[in-house]
Amino acid sequence: MSFLPIVERELRVRGRAKGTYRGRLISALAATAFAGFVLLGAEATGSASAVGGFLFEALSWTVFSFCLFQGVRNTADCLSEEKRAGTLGLLFLTDLRGYDVVLGKLLATSLNSLYALLAVFPPLGIPIVLGGVTVGEFWRMVVALIVTLLFSVTAGMFVSSISRNERHALNGTVLLTGFFVVLVPLLQRLLPLPFSPTCAFLSWQDQTYSSHFATFWTAVWSSLGMSGVFIVLASLILPRAWQERPDTAQRPAWLLGGHQTGRKRAARRRLLDVNPVVWLATRTEQQTFLVWSLILSGSTVGMLLWFMAGGAKMVSISILILFIVLHLMLSMWVASEACAVFPAARDSGALELLLSTPVTLREIVDGHGIGLTRLFQRPLFALLIAEGILLVAYLILGAKQGMPAQEFVFTLFGVGWFLAASIMDLFAVARYGMWMGLVEKRAGWAVTRTILVVLLAPMLLTFLCPFTWAMWPIVGVVKNLYFISRAQGLLRRNFRTAVTERFEATTPLEALQAKRLKRANALALPPVLPR
Repeated sequence: MSFLPIVERELRVRGRAKGTYRGRLISALAATAFAGFVLLGAEATGSASAVGGFLFEALSWTVFSFCLFQGVRNTADCLSEEKRAGTLGLLFLTDLRGYDVVLGKLLATSLNSLYALLAVFPPLGIPIVLGGVTVGEFWRMVVALIVTLLFSVTAGMFVSSISRNERHALNGTVLLTGFFVVLVPLLQRLLPLPFSPTCAFLSWQDQTYSSHFATFWTAVWSSLGMSGVFIVLASLILPRAWQERPDTAQRPAWLLGGHQTGRKRAARRRLLDVNPVVWLATRTEQQTFLVWSLILSGSTVGMLLWFMAGGAKMVSISILILFIVLHLMLSMWVASEACAVFPAARDSGALELLLSTPVTLREIVDGHGIGLTRLFQRPLFALLIAEGILLVAYLILGAKQGMPAQEFVFTLFGVGWFLAASIMDLFAVARYGMWMGLVEKRAGWAVTRTILVVLLAPMLLTFLCPFTWAMWPIVGVVKNLYFISRAQGLLRRNFRTAVTERFEATTPLEALQAKRLKRANALALPPVLPR
């Protein structure tokens, strides 16, 4: 047997697939169109060097976000999906090792993402011609983006090797990636250990690199080292964790008592009497604990920073950024939960069974929404209470320091509008995520598409234009109303079709025959002519 046979096969298959070439072409065209859009929007901002620097930063942040989401989109469920299908054990009946399977799946799922990233680099080099970006800055950004992509996909591979449930794999990948990408850079001032690809990404400028060149290379090599550790751990864990185990072996003994089981049965009976989809969407208790942990830890950090700094202006800006990140993470979490329930129920046949019962389509959709509300309503109220306390403290301190009335009203109105738009984001990603969970083949694809389309793409398109960033509150409300109404209409009209489409013709010949039969039936006379 040759060395790494699955890797060799995947390279041959990807080299002959048309989608590989189309993906690279589409990525290059999208990056070029993005660069043209930014150049048109920034034409009146100043010199060519300023425009080039603005284009480089805008395109770099966009590609950086793309690299971070590839772990959730491609590798978070690749191994756990094989476990649920029962095909992973067949591979280990052969001479294949754990690293053969892990590297083969990594290449099969992430090679097109790497090709797309490489296709973006020529448009990323346009600012070198315009000025404002040096060759050294360009190559440091290239290294940081490649390291970020490798870290993201390997983190997803590691989480997938220890998971079986699709929802747990997606959420675990998001938490692991977010810890190293968001939390570690925030803690760098307390612990100067740049073990994050974000530290390398933020050190691309010549001025920063010349004074802290060790930070850049430490972040690069540590990220590569962690990627290697993730691959090694996945290769060691996978041959020992592919078997299906009973649920009682995975739970602590104190959770198996009669009182706890009776309470669960009573709660399940109440939910099933109200709406069975509510129980289907809320039967995982670990999610509630994790959501509360995120909200309480973030709110506690924000309030401690406020009281320790005594309301300093720079600290207030940092606290504002912290709560914006919390709202964004909460919206991503809602999108993950909204996209995970329907695919799992569809694969298990539960949706087909529900459609054959007296439960209506509206009750199914509303039940999923009620389940999301039960999961996120109380943590959201706790976050809003913490933000309200800090807002009142800021306004009281500003009134004592002689804050102008215009600034007082603007702060109150701006924060209120931001909170309203953030709450609407939750409804938008919930409704649109339900629809994406039905039409996408994988929950990871549904999650990334929901987050990119509903949250990140409107934000980037608004802030990239120098004269439209101030309109973001209005744009945020309008786009949320659009996505809510559109997803609601699609769910109402096409829910049954989306659930049952996997039983229809799938091959090109069957699709052509079905199309011809449909056309013939449309042209044929009715079986009984009217009198």
